[in-house]
Amino acid sequence: MSITRLAVLIAIVAISGSASAQGLPAKPGPARTAKMFDLVCLSKLPDIKAIAALATANKFSKLSGQALRPYSPQVPVDELHGWRFTDFGATFTLLVTRSKPDKQMKATVPDFANSVNYACSLLLPNRFNKAAVLSALAKIIGRKGDETWEQGAMRVHAWKAQTKKLYIQAFHYAGKARANSSLLSASMFVKK
Repeated sequence: MSITRLAVLIAIVAISGSASAQGLPAKPGPARTAKMFDLVCLSKLPDIKAIAALATANKFSKLSGQALRPYSPQVPVDELHGWRFTDFGATFTLLVTRSKPDKQMKATVPDFANSVNYACSLLLPNRFNKAAVLSALAKIIGRKGDETWEQGAMRVHAWKAQTKKLYIQAFHYAGKARANSSLLSASMFVKK
């Protein structure tokens, strides 16, 4: 698999710790939402501490206890952190995890069976056109998704990239019904 902009971006950030040079679009909407995901998740993974520092610096509301419980993944995690914040009147939820690869990942990409998985997700309010958010994310990543499939009430678009040390996945989960919200998610598997 060729190294895409996503893999290059994440590999550079992982090595240098630098953040994206471009800022957020001034107006609310799909482009700003996708860029938020880029700045908060794509350009920070696998550095969970950097994501937490960004959340703290921007006064995001930390989720804990009962407020965090609904966001617990189905697979066991070593760390789970969450924050809620408002941007132009829209409420977003930011989640980060650190875990071991699950059985499916180990079977799919056995070279990364002993890696550490760092994940970051941005749950979007049901306020923006899902196709426009998908288009804005594809523009940031530099190409259309590699795969699309149906998963329950969601349509999933996925991008994947790999280097010797990293296996990266980015996802756009869009609720098929108008009332269903969406999320943007990225996972980075880092070999030990």
